[in-house]
Amino acid sequence: MPRYHTVQQGEHLARIALQYGFPDYRVVWSDAGNASLRELRSSPDVLKPGDQVFIPESPAREERRATNARHRFTVNVTRPTLRLALEGLLGKPLRSVRGELRVDGRVIPVVADGHGVVQQPLPVGAERADLVLSDAAVAGGERKFALFIGYLDPVTEVPGQESRLNNLGYRAGTAGDPKAYDFRSAVEEFQCDYGLAVDGKCGPATQKKLVAVHGS
Repeated sequence: MPRYHTVQQGEHLARIALQYGFPDYRVVWSDAGNASLRELRSSPDVLKPGDQVFIPESPAREERRATNARHRFTVNVTRPTLRLALEGLLGKPLRSVRGELRVDGRVIPVVADGHGVVQQPLPVGAERADLVLSDAAVAGGERKFALFIGYLDPVTEVPGQESRLNNLGYRAGTAGDPKAYDFRSAVEEFQCDYGLAVDGKCGPATQKKLVAVHGS
C-alpha cells in the first residue's frame, strides 16, 4: 500500500526504492506523490535526513509457469554509480591512475580516464567503499580513501557545504556551524579561487559554484 518513508542519514533513493520492491528508483522519483520533493531536491542521490519520500503502490506482475518445475526469474536493478574526480596539486587531473575499490568484500580494479575521472556501478546496499590508489603518479605511494555512500547532504545545508569543501581540500571542519572559523575560512578561500565575492558566507551563488566544482 502507498506510504511515506522518512529518510535516514546514509540513505539514497535507489536503496529506499529497492527496500519497497522497486528495482528502478526512477519509478518512485517520478511519481506525482514526490512532486514537492523533486522541487526541493534537485537530485534523488542527495537527500536530507527527515525528507519524506512517497512510496506508491508496487505494480503487481503475473507470470504463467508450469508446476513441478524450477523456474529462474531475473530482476534488473538500477544501480547507483560512484563517480570520482581525482586531482593532484593545483587541481591537475590524475589521468590514467590505477587503483582498486573495495566494497562489500569485493575488490574492483579501476582506472581513471583522461580527465582523472573514475566511474563504477555499486551494489545498491553499499554504504562504504574504500578507494586505494597505488599508482606511481600518486605522491607518497599508496593512498587509501574511505567513501561513505549516500551520506552527502544537500548543498543548502551547512553539513552538505562542509562535506563538499572538505572533499575539495578546503578543510572546512565538521562543526555544522556557519560561523565557525574553519568553515568561514574555507568558504573565503573557495570564493577567492573561483572569482566570487569573498564574504565567508555560503550563499546561493557560492552554493551553485560549489555544486558545479564538486560535481554534485
